Amino acid sequence: MFGALKDMAVSSAITSKLAPLVDSYCHSFKLTVNSSAKVMTVEALPRGEAAPVQVEIVGYRLFQEEGRAVLAFESLKVSREWLGALASTFLPDNRIKLPEDTPYDLLKQHI
Repeated sequence: MFGALKDMAVSSAITSKLAPLVDSYCHSFKLTVNSSAKVMTVEALPRGEAAPVQVEIVGYRLFQEEGRAVLAFESLKVSREWLGALASTFLPDNRIKLPEDTPYDLLKQHI
């Protein structure tokens, strides 16, 4: 029970931090974290689209590399085939370098 509440709080905090960054691209944005299963789910409604896009990040882990936070993952599932192909092209090592101002220590405690 406590884990689910913690995940809800973390999901809400991350969503509120990231939503303004994608506001010019999306009408809505939501990120959900399941820390025990190590799964993140993103749902966004891109501007000009009728249906939302879902992205599932499976087997994630957070670490630092050269002083920068990195999110690595086992697999990425995308509801739009072409976006999945694009992600495979630009994320061939299954990792995302997070922005320099990412609060690594805080995230590491919660995800």
